[in-house]
Amino acid sequence: MNPSPNKGGSVRSAERICRCAAHWEAARAAGGDSHPDALRAQHRLAHAYRAARRFDDALRWFEAAATGSAARRGDSHWETLRYRSSLANCHYAAGHTDIAIAMFRELLAARRAALGANHPDTLRSRGSLANALHAAGRDAEAAELRRRNVSAPEAEPGAERRLAPASRRNVGAREAEPGAEHRLAPAGRRNVGAPEVEPGAERRLAPAGRRNVSAPDAEPGVEQRSAPAGRRNPARALQDG
Repeated sequence: MNPSPNKGGSVRSAERICRCAAHWEAARAAGGDSHPDALRAQHRLAHAYRAARRFDDALRWFEAAATGSAARRGDSHWETLRYRSSLANCHYAAGHTDIAIAMFRELLAARRAALGANHPDTLRSRGSLANALHAAGRDAEAAELRRRNVSAPEAEPGAERRLAPASRRNVGAREAEPGAEHRLAPAGRRNVGAPEVEPGAERRLAPAGRRNVSAPDAEPGVEQRSAPAGRRNPARALQDG
C-alpha cells in the first residue's frame, strides 16, 4: 500500500504526511512490513492523514496497522487493541457513528477479556462507547456506561506493566473522579469528558494542547514532550488515539 498523494489541505499537514510516509518507508525497508516499528510508523501516518481530515486515507492506514499487528502479535496484544481503538475513533471523527459504536463495543469486550474490567484502557473504551452512544441520541445507554466508569475501582495491581508508556502515568486515576476537573490546568478542564475527536476541538485548545490533537496515544517518547500541565491530567474517556 502506498501513501496517497497530497489532495489539498495546509502546507503543514502535507509536510507532516510526507515525513510520516518517509519514516514508514524507512521502517519497512529495515524490518519488513510487519515489523513493530513499521506498524507504529504506519499508525503515525494514519494519524497525519486524520489530522488533515483526509478520513478515507486515514481509515485505510489505521485498518492496515490493526490488521498487520493482529497477524504478527495476535488480536489481544495491547498494541493491536490500541490500533483498533484509533480506527474506531477515526470512524467517529468521520461521522460514521453506527460503525464506531459497533467497533467500540467489540473493543470494550476485547479489552475486558485481555486486560481486565478495571484496566485503564478498558475504562477508556467504555467511555468512548458512552460518548458515541450519546452522539447517536442513546442517552440512557451512555449514562449507564459512564456510571460504571465512575464506580470502577482503581486499576488492578501490576496493570501498569501492560500499558504503553504514555498510559502508565494514568494507572490508579479515577476516570471521573469528582472534582478532578478543578485541579486541572485551564486547558485540561475543557477536555474533561469531551470526545477526543470532537470536530474543531483542536482550535479550542491551549497551544500546548493543540500539538497533541490526533497524536498517537502511545507514540514513543510522547510523555517527555507533553506540557507540564498535561502530564498531571488523569485518564479520560476517548484518549486512545
